[in-house]
Amino acid sequence: MAVQGEINNRYVYEGLCTVAVEFRTNGPQGGDAGHGGFLEIKFENRASTCLEVAVDGQALHQANSLTICFEVTLKWKRHLSVLNFLSQN
Repeated sequence: MAVQGEINNRYVYEGLCTVAVEFRTNGPQGGDAGHGGFLEIKFENRASTCLEVAVDGQALHQANSLTICFEVTLKWKRHLSVLNFLSQN
């Protein structure tokens, strides 16, 4: 997969609980983490969605949005396979 610049998309799941999911990436790139590609995923509460976040072993606390950025190298597809695993289980 070759990407020139960045690609992104956003989808809003609506119902009793409404959440927006957004991604942004520049695709697989060469180089070490921080110098190559990135994959950013954001979840945002739009209505009645409870997001709780814990970082580095701290206690869970409520958040209105959550952004995760993987700074990836050519192993980009491995990171996506983890997300695919989560979506199927």
